[in-house]
Amino acid sequence: NCFDHSEKPQGYASYFGASFMSHSCHPNAIWHFAEGTDKEDTFVLNARRDIEAGDEICISYLPEQGLLHSAAARKAELRSSKSFVCTCERCGPGALDPDLCR
Repeated sequence: NCFDHSEKPQGYASYFGASFMSHSCHPNAIWHFAEGTDKEDTFVLNARRDIEAGDEICISYLPEQGLLHSAAARKAELRSSKSFVCTCERCGPGALDPDLCR
């Protein structure tokens, strides 16, 4: 997986650990830079909510604001930018409320 590293100039980075994480539009973890610390170039993984033993750790391949879009918009963005069709718990055929977080 490739992540936005900077906006100006636009840059992308590839991270070994993150490349093994699946996408979800209701992620239980988030990658971010350790801003405000002496390790600002360090990419940190934090839980967004409780994660039970045995749960898969999922991140969003969309930017934070992208998670606020409709299921159709999220799926279209992922299809065009990451070349896959999202079937997560918010987008998949069994989703009770695909726009739960809106």
